[in-house]
Amino acid sequence: MSNASPVEPYTILVQASPQEILEAKNPWDLNLEQLKQWPSVKQILVVMPEGLEGLDQARERLAQWDVESFAGNSYNVARRMLDVSTSYPLEFFCVRVLAYWKHVDLAYVDTLVTRMRAQPCDMVCPPKDFDLTFGADVASLDAIRKVSLFQGDSQEISRAQFNPWGYIETHPEDFNVTTLADAPVYDSEKQKAILADKRCHPENEYLGRDFGGTCYHFFV
Repeated sequence: MSNASPVEPYTILVQASPQEILEAKNPWDLNLEQLKQWPSVKQILVVMPEGLEGLDQARERLAQWDVESFAGNSYNVARRMLDVSTSYPLEFFCVRVLAYWKHVDLAYVDTLVTRMRAQPCDMVCPPKDFDLTFGADVASLDAIRKVSLFQGDSQEISRAQFNPWGYIETHPEDFNVTTLADAPVYDSEKQKAILADKRCHPENEYLGRDFGGTCYHFFV
């Protein structure tokens, strides 16, 4: 994997639970070192839900690994991600991955970010048949904010705020979504490697695995 063209550095928000951090023997058990070493990534922030057991210990471990962390709203993930921007300088968009996505193609993430900067929109998506664990969510803060402010306690609203990226992708009538026509194709060995990894993010036990027919179909 090589960074063929220089890209202005950006921040990546790494969504994780305290459990994931505490179960990792070192940052290589997750994707933290991979992200830190990529030339286009200027900073990573591990973003966790507040109020969970082990949060303080997880933040201490991350500090030992020289990784900054942020804790925010337990269930409204949209609000959690948005609140990061009040403490850390972000661009008009945010880039989000899950901590256990250990096969992220950061050259392709560069492509997503470059498209967002060149043609601003609410979200830049890979093709629907692309396994998102190879990529990242790239969405505007305005779009994330819109979802975070939904009122009510219906399951639909809860799911939207838990996974604003899936909601944005499935509501093109409300959001300006750009879907890239092409995505990398990986050899069978890399595909086997990702399938062999643990793929259940602990927070998914709350509600879920989400928006069929989108890049999030693999959570089902």
